[in-house]
Amino acid sequence: RLAVRGPTGCRYIADVRQTVYVQSGWNVTGDTYIMDRDGYFWYQARSDDMIISAGYNIAGPEVEAALLMHAAVAECGVVGAPDEDRGQIVKAYVVLRAGHAGDAAMTKTLQEHVKATVAPYKYPRAVEFVADLPKTQTGKLQRFELRRRAAETHHAQREEQPRQLAQRGARSRRLLGGRWGHDAFGRRGQSALTLRAARRCFIAAC
Repeated sequence: RLAVRGPTGCRYIADVRQTVYVQSGWNVTGDTYIMDRDGYFWYQARSDDMIISAGYNIAGPEVEAALLMHAAVAECGVVGAPDEDRGQIVKAYVVLRAGHAGDAAMTKTLQEHVKATVAPYKYPRAVEFVADLPKTQTGKLQRFELRRRAAETHHAQREEQPRQLAQRGARSRRLLGGRWGHDAFGRRGQSALTLRAARRCFIAAC
Protein backbone atom coordinates (compact mmCIF):
# COMPACT_ATOMS: atom_id res chain seq x y z
CA ARG A 1 0.00 0.00 0.00
CA LEU A 2 1.12 3.53 -0.72
CA ALA A 3 0.85 6.10 2.08
CA VAL A 4 1.75 9.77 1.69
CA ARG A 5 2.00 12.81 3.95
CA GLY A 6 2.59 16.49 3.42
CA PRO A 7 1.07 19.94 3.81
CA THR A 8 -2.11 18.81 2.09
CA GLY A 9 -4.05 15.61 2.47
CA CYS A 10 -7.41 13.95 2.48
CA ARG A 11 -9.68 14.19 5.49
CA TYR A 12 -13.14 12.78 6.12
CA ILE A 13 -14.98 14.91 8.62
CA ALA A 14 -17.34 12.98 10.93
CA ASP A 15 -16.89 9.90 8.75
CA VAL A 16 -15.66 6.43 9.72
CA ARG A 17 -13.41 6.47 6.64
CA GLN A 18 -11.16 8.89 8.54
CA THR A 19 -9.81 6.01 10.64
CA VAL A 20 -9.15 3.91 7.53
CA TYR A 21 -7.62 6.37 5.10
CA VAL A 22 -5.76 8.60 7.56
CA GLN A 23 -3.48 6.79 10.01
CA SER A 24 -0.88 8.45 12.26
CA GLY A 25 -0.81 11.48 10.02
CA TRP A 26 -0.38 9.44 6.82
CA ASN A 27 -2.89 9.37 3.99
CA VAL A 28 -3.42 5.75 2.91
CA THR A 29 -4.25 6.05 -0.77
CA GLY A 30 -5.80 2.62 -1.27
CA ASP A 31 -3.36 1.97 -4.12
CA THR A 32 -0.81 -0.82 -4.33
CA TYR A 33 2.66 -0.09 -5.74
CA ILE A 34 5.95 -1.89 -5.96
CA MET A 35 9.29 -0.16 -5.56
CA ASP A 36 12.16 -1.12 -7.88
CA ARG A 37 15.87 -1.16 -7.04
CA ASP A 38 16.24 2.47 -8.06
CA GLY A 39 13.55 3.62 -5.66
CA TYR A 40 10.87 4.26 -8.28
CA PHE A 41 7.30 3.31 -7.48
CA TRP A 42 5.23 1.39 -10.04
CA TYR A 43 1.47 1.32 -9.78
CA GLN A 44 -0.09 -2.17 -9.70
CA ALA A 45 -3.77 -1.78 -8.86
CA ARG A 46 -6.23 -0.46 -6.34
CA SER A 47 -5.73 -2.43 -3.14
CA ASP A 48 -9.32 -3.67 -3.37
CA ASP A 49 -8.52 -5.13 -6.79
CA MET A 50 -5.53 -7.15 -5.59
CA ILE A 51 -6.13 -10.90 -5.48
CA ILE A 52 -4.23 -13.02 -2.96
CA SER A 53 -4.19 -16.60 -4.22
CA ALA A 54 -2.09 -19.25 -2.45
CA GLY A 55 0.17 -16.48 -1.12
CA TYR A 56 0.64 -14.78 -4.50
CA ASN A 57 -0.38 -11.14 -5.01
CA ILE A 58 -2.13 -10.81 -8.36
CA ALA A 59 -3.39 -7.52 -9.78
CA GLY A 60 -6.79 -7.98 -11.40
CA PRO A 61 -6.23 -5.19 -13.99
CA GLU A 62 -3.04 -6.89 -15.18
CA VAL A 63 -4.95 -10.09 -15.96
CA GLU A 64 -7.67 -8.02 -17.63
CA ALA A 65 -5.07 -6.36 -19.87
CA ALA A 66 -3.73 -9.78 -20.86
CA LEU A 67 -7.20 -11.09 -21.72
CA LEU A 68 -8.01 -8.00 -23.78
CA MET A 69 -5.00 -8.76 -25.97
CA HIS A 70 -6.83 -11.85 -27.26
CA ALA A 71 -8.82 -11.23 -30.43
CA ALA A 72 -11.92 -13.00 -29.10
CA VAL A 73 -12.32 -10.80 -26.02
CA ALA A 74 -14.39 -7.62 -26.25
CA GLU A 75 -14.54 -6.79 -22.53
CA CYS A 76 -13.60 -8.46 -19.27
CA GLY A 77 -13.45 -8.01 -15.53
CA VAL A 78 -11.19 -9.97 -13.20
CA VAL A 79 -11.73 -10.40 -9.45
CA GLY A 80 -10.87 -12.78 -6.64
CA ALA A 81 -13.37 -15.55 -5.94
CA PRO A 82 -13.42 -17.42 -2.59
CA ASP A 83 -11.64 -20.77 -2.54
CA GLU A 84 -11.12 -23.15 0.39
CA ASP A 85 -7.65 -24.29 -0.71
CA ARG A 86 -6.11 -21.07 -2.06
CA GLY A 87 -8.04 -18.43 -0.15
CA GLN A 88 -8.98 -16.88 -3.47
CA ILE A 89 -8.73 -17.82 -7.12
CA VAL A 90 -8.58 -15.54 -10.12
CA LYS A 91 -11.99 -15.41 -11.80
CA ALA A 92 -12.63 -13.69 -15.13
CA TYR A 93 -15.96 -12.47 -16.43
CA VAL A 94 -15.61 -12.24 -20.20
CA VAL A 95 -17.70 -10.68 -22.94
CA LEU A 96 -16.75 -12.28 -26.26
CA ARG A 97 -16.80 -10.66 -29.66
CA ALA A 98 -19.42 -11.80 -32.16
CA GLY A 99 -18.61 -15.10 -33.81
CA HIS A 100 -16.91 -16.69 -30.80
CA ALA A 101 -18.47 -19.34 -28.57
CA GLY A 102 -18.13 -19.30 -24.79
CA ASP A 103 -17.40 -22.99 -24.36
CA ALA A 104 -14.81 -25.16 -22.63
CA ALA A 105 -12.44 -24.85 -25.58
CA MET A 106 -12.53 -21.05 -25.38
CA THR A 107 -11.96 -21.18 -21.63
CA LYS A 108 -8.85 -23.28 -22.15
CA THR A 109 -7.66 -20.98 -24.93
CA LEU A 110 -7.96 -17.87 -22.78
CA GLN A 111 -6.28 -19.54 -19.81
CA GLU A 112 -3.31 -20.60 -21.92
CA HIS A 113 -3.15 -17.11 -23.43
CA VAL A 114 -2.84 -15.49 -19.99
CA LYS A 115 -0.21 -18.00 -18.91
CA ALA A 116 1.90 -17.13 -21.94
CA THR A 117 1.30 -13.37 -21.66
CA VAL A 118 1.94 -12.63 -17.98
CA ALA A 119 2.75 -15.50 -15.62
CA PRO A 120 1.36 -19.03 -15.20
CA TYR A 121 0.22 -18.47 -11.61
CA LYS A 122 -1.88 -15.46 -12.66
CA TYR A 123 -4.17 -17.23 -15.10
CA PRO A 124 -7.93 -17.27 -14.34
CA ARG A 125 -8.83 -20.63 -12.88
CA ALA A 126 -12.50 -19.78 -13.39
CA VAL A 127 -13.93 -18.12 -16.50
CA GLU A 128 -17.56 -17.08 -16.85
CA PHE A 129 -18.86 -15.80 -20.17
CA VAL A 130 -21.42 -13.01 -19.82
CA ALA A 131 -23.43 -10.77 -22.14
CA ASP A 132 -22.31 -7.58 -20.40
CA LEU A 133 -20.43 -6.25 -17.38
CA PRO A 134 -21.74 -4.07 -14.53
CA LYS A 135 -20.67 -0.45 -15.00
CA THR A 136 -21.33 2.99 -13.58
CA GLN A 137 -23.20 5.64 -15.57
CA THR A 138 -19.82 6.92 -16.75
CA GLY A 139 -18.81 3.47 -18.02
CA LYS A 140 -16.44 2.49 -15.20
CA LEU A 141 -16.28 -1.22 -14.42
CA GLN A 142 -17.87 -2.11 -11.07
CA ARG A 143 -15.53 -4.80 -9.79
CA PHE A 144 -17.22 -4.79 -6.39
CA GLU A 145 -20.35 -6.13 -8.12
CA LEU A 146 -18.32 -8.89 -9.78
CA ARG A 147 -16.82 -9.78 -6.40
CA ARG A 148 -20.34 -10.03 -4.99
CA ARG A 149 -21.41 -12.33 -7.83
CA ALA A 150 -18.34 -14.52 -7.36
CA ALA A 151 -19.04 -14.85 -3.63
CA GLU A 152 -22.70 -15.73 -4.25
CA THR A 153 -21.76 -18.37 -6.83
CA HIS A 154 -19.24 -19.91 -4.44
CA HIS A 155 -21.81 -20.01 -1.63
CA ALA A 156 -24.40 -21.64 -3.89
CA GLN A 157 -21.91 -24.28 -5.01
CA ARG A 158 -21.04 -25.13 -1.41
CA GLU A 159 -24.72 -25.59 -0.56
CA GLU A 160 -25.20 -27.79 -3.63
CA GLN A 161 -22.37 -30.22 -2.80
CA PRO A 162 -24.12 -32.13 0.06
CA ARG A 163 -27.21 -32.64 -2.10
CA GLN A 164 -25.11 -33.98 -4.98
CA LEU A 165 -23.30 -36.40 -2.65
CA ALA A 166 -26.62 -37.63 -1.27
CA GLN A 167 -27.92 -38.22 -4.79
CA ARG A 168 -24.78 -40.19 -5.69
CA GLY A 169 -25.16 -42.32 -2.57
CA ALA A 170 -28.82 -43.03 -3.38
CA ARG A 171 -27.88 -43.99 -6.92
CA SER A 172 -25.25 -46.40 -5.62
CA ARG A 173 -27.80 -48.06 -3.33
CA ARG A 174 -30.23 -48.46 -6.25
CA LEU A 175 -27.51 -50.05 -8.38
CA LEU A 176 -26.88 -52.58 -5.60
CA GLY A 177 -30.50 -53.68 -5.74
CA GLY A 178 -30.82 -54.05 -1.97
CA ARG A 179 -28.91 -57.34 -1.78
CA TRP A 180 -28.22 -58.50 1.77
CA GLY A 181 -26.69 -61.63 3.30
CA HIS A 182 -25.66 -63.07 6.68
CA ASP A 183 -22.19 -63.33 8.16
CA ALA A 184 -20.71 -66.32 10.05
CA PHE A 185 -22.46 -65.19 13.22
CA GLY A 186 -25.88 -65.02 11.60
CA ARG A 187 -25.93 -61.22 11.54
CA ARG A 188 -27.74 -59.67 8.62
CA GLY A 189 -25.66 -57.33 6.51
CA GLN A 190 -24.08 -56.73 3.13
CA SER A 191 -21.64 -59.37 1.97
CA ALA A 192 -18.03 -58.55 1.11
CA LEU A 193 -18.92 -59.01 -2.56
CA THR A 194 -21.77 -56.56 -2.22
CA LEU A 195 -19.55 -54.06 -0.42
CA ARG A 196 -16.97 -54.25 -3.20
CA ALA A 197 -19.76 -53.68 -5.66
CA ALA A 198 -20.89 -50.68 -3.63
CA ARG A 199 -17.48 -49.12 -3.87
CA ARG A 200 -17.39 -49.64 -7.64
CA CYS A 201 -20.87 -48.18 -8.00
CA PHE A 202 -20.01 -45.14 -5.90
CA ILE A 203 -16.89 -44.45 -7.94
CA ALA A 204 -18.90 -44.82 -11.15
CA ALA A 205 -21.54 -42.47 -9.82
CA CYS A 206 -18.93 -39.86 -8.98
